[in-house]
Amino acid sequence: MWILCPNPSCNEELVQQDLINLIGLPAVRDYERWMANYYDILYKPAVSKTSSMVCLSANCDQQVTSAILADRISDLSTVEVKHALDVRGLSFPNCTKRSCVKLLLSNIGGDPKHTDALWVCTTCEAAWCGGCGVRMPLNILQSKTHNASHLFCDRQRKYPIYKAIHDLKKAWHYYTSGSENLDKRPSTGAGKILSQTIWADGTGFGGDRTENKSHIHSMQKAAKKAESNFDGQVENAIDILIDALDHSKKATVADSSRSISSATCALINWDDTLRQVLCHLATNDSMLDISERKNIYLKMAALIKILASYSELVPLLTEGLSSQASSETTDDLGKGIENTTSSSLMTKMKNIYKQTTIMLHNMEAESSDPRANVDINLAKELCSCYEALAEALKSSGVAQSQEIASSSSSGHNSGFLESLLPSLKYKETLKLLQFKLVSIIDGNGEYRHYFKKEIVGQVEGSTSIDRGGVHNHKRTLHISKEIASLSTTLPLEWESSIHLCVDEERMDVLKALIIGPCGTPYQNGIFIFDMFLPPDYPQVPPKVRFLTTGGGRVRFNPNLYESGVVCLSLLGTWNGPGWVAGKSTLLQVLVSIQSLIFVKDPYYNEPGFERVETPQAEIENMRHRKNTLSYAILAALRKPDTFFEEIIFEHFRLKKTEIEVQCDQWVASASEADRSGMAFVAKQIKAELHALDS
Repeated sequence: MWILCPNPSCNEELVQQDLINLIGLPAVRDYERWMANYYDILYKPAVSKTSSMVCLSANCDQQVTSAILADRISDLSTVEVKHALDVRGLSFPNCTKRSCVKLLLSNIGGDPKHTDALWVCTTCEAAWCGGCGVRMPLNILQSKTHNASHLFCDRQRKYPIYKAIHDLKKAWHYYTSGSENLDKRPSTGAGKILSQTIWADGTGFGGDRTENKSHIHSMQKAAKKAESNFDGQVENAIDILIDALDHSKKATVADSSRSISSATCALINWDDTLRQVLCHLATNDSMLDISERKNIYLKMAALIKILASYSELVPLLTEGLSSQASSETTDDLGKGIENTTSSSLMTKMKNIYKQTTIMLHNMEAESSDPRANVDINLAKELCSCYEALAEALKSSGVAQSQEIASSSSSGHNSGFLESLLPSLKYKETLKLLQFKLVSIIDGNGEYRHYFKKEIVGQVEGSTSIDRGGVHNHKRTLHISKEIASLSTTLPLEWESSIHLCVDEERMDVLKALIIGPCGTPYQNGIFIFDMFLPPDYPQVPPKVRFLTTGGGRVRFNPNLYESGVVCLSLLGTWNGPGWVAGKSTLLQVLVSIQSLIFVKDPYYNEPGFERVETPQAEIENMRHRKNTLSYAILAALRKPDTFFEEIIFEHFRLKKTEIEVQCDQWVASASEADRSGMAFVAKQIKAELHALDS
């Protein structure tokens, strides 16, 4: 059944590390795979509420289902029960069925009070423990020690673990299969009309200015129901695992004295289900959602800390780091480049840790509010969970092994890595600068911000839902969670990225930088926005002002006025899909500007122009390219925004070659009237780029 300690005086199962020392890691891995399949055969009928199974005895000639769980023996007919006694030489024709069952169980070493622990064959003499599969001895009724013959069955730990993983697997299957069907949108006549427009859906301009709200609502309702069902099943399974694994209730994290068997490891790792579910939960990039689902995240944190306390289970928590290490290099960057697609739970929890620390930074002043205390405690538990993971990783030596794997693999993949290095280096460098808490107040105590009067409440007629009341507390909590989520979810790619500076004292005061997307007339340009979350936020949209206007001289887009007005339905400045309290987010606003305003052909953003293709679109593109070179690249190089100065410097330094090629291409495609002027600006840009290295 399993490998026991070779010492005759010890009848306990070897812990995994001892077993590895005895037979080697490859053999242990094969053993664990076999053991997981064995337990599946043994336990599945019970979990699936199946009353019977095929006898496991090789000597039983019955080729049909003949064994039944002891607690369901009462479901058998009297004839079948008596037959089970007869084959064991225990025939008592005159006894009642209840007496027969009691006699049968006692004879094979079972306890009538815990009859669910036995399988009994009704056609042969075989019987075996339902918890561990050990064959129960015959004719021990007269033995005084028969009750002690099976006291050390570890069913109390193995079966609950199997059942919990089985339930997780079932919940995960239903959740993922249901999620695949949630976004299937029915074909409608309106959809055909929209497909004929040049305008991108969701911008609030062009096409049909109505939404299929009933479809959206039904999708959201179905997704919420699936999520709720998933959470409930996962919570129950996690409770079982916590109870099964944390039996001592006293051991500390990374306590080397805690150890478990290979069979338990096999169940925990069965089909990779537990890791998938934990990674799915840890992938959540919204502190707002995590807060709403606090129960499951508190349980997740508790389970991860328990798993981290077993050295044998640390690989489950860090799986994915080995493949990550192969895509890292230390020679050029001085440290490894993180592979953001890694499946490691450690990597995913790092993002939550960053979010929770930022959230706690802003919620300290709210600690006297009971509503805030709930979220503060949740954030602290998640922080503690990540710290336990980090400590377990450090103690296990996984980090050192990853460094060795990284250095050994770098020689084989040097050509591939070298081709990826510019974009990897760019992303790694800018990632550290993407979100910052800074002071947006100048030396005179005034906000260096377009909305400075609104920030200090000096705008005439400004109102709040209930200034100083319940809404203000809810608003603070909401903003803290939403801004914390942004710290790890802002888009960052070689082609385009979004960066944010948040006032360290007031998280409702923000400044944003969007780098113009590749393939558009805004490519590699630096575009700055001031943002303020008004007193009624999130019931109303944020206030946004565009600052890269050349001092009020340039209109970069039909949606971006030279005055700085940002025209977007999400902000309430045009008809169409607007702000929805409780659903719309600041990230949605930023991404909408990045992807729906800074587009390939902004000419079609003009209302009414979206249905007719025209050469005028390219003429407009040439004008925008010229303005991008002058006001979003050259001006940014010469006088970078002080809040984003380091980001701007690194952006231009790392993309110098691409921008030089971009300048040449744009000058070559310009009209004769504009070519000389653009060539002059391009020359100045190249000079500034070369000066960055000096």
